[in-house]
Amino acid sequence: MIQVIADATLLRYLIEIQAIEVLPGFFGRIITPPAVIRDLQHTNTPVPVRTWIASRPPWVVVQAPSSAADPALSRLGAGEREAILLAHEHQPALLITDDRRARRVA
Repeated sequence: MIQVIADATLLRYLIEIQAIEVLPGFFGRIITPPAVIRDLQHTNTPVPVRTWIASRPPWVVVQAPSSAADPALSRLGAGEREAILLAHEHQPALLITDDRRARRVA
């Protein structure tokens, strides 16, 4: 089974448009790194997103990458870095990100 790794954007905007429940239907579970959870809990994040992420469902699995950061990832945000590392660890994996630089590096 292909693992699905997501950065913050996918989760944030699906929560905001109240369509987050489509994800388990498509993918079963989503793996996301701790940096993404921190981003979604930031005080500047909309309240509905922070509320949802505080009581996220069991199909959202938070996992830290076990490998050290690659210097090639140094120009990316923490969420994108950790998501790419997780995608490499969970081969085969589908990485969902909206960040152009992260897609190129991945």
